[in-house]
Amino acid sequence: MTLTAPMIAFIVVAIVVGATLQRVSGLGMGLVVAPLLAVLLGAGPGVLVANATTTVSASC
Repeated sequence: MTLTAPMIAFIVVAIVVGATLQRVSGLGMGLVVAPLLAVLLGAGPGVLVANATTTVSASC
């Protein structure tokens, strides 16, 4: 699978929205980012990237 510029932009927007929701409400990264990334990247890579972004978001 090749990542196009619109796909990368959509992934970045999803991560920013998920991180914002995580900071505001305590929920968001797993509920917003993981399903979108799983659809775009596939189940394995999508969940891996979602877990990585959640870990980075929680440690900041």
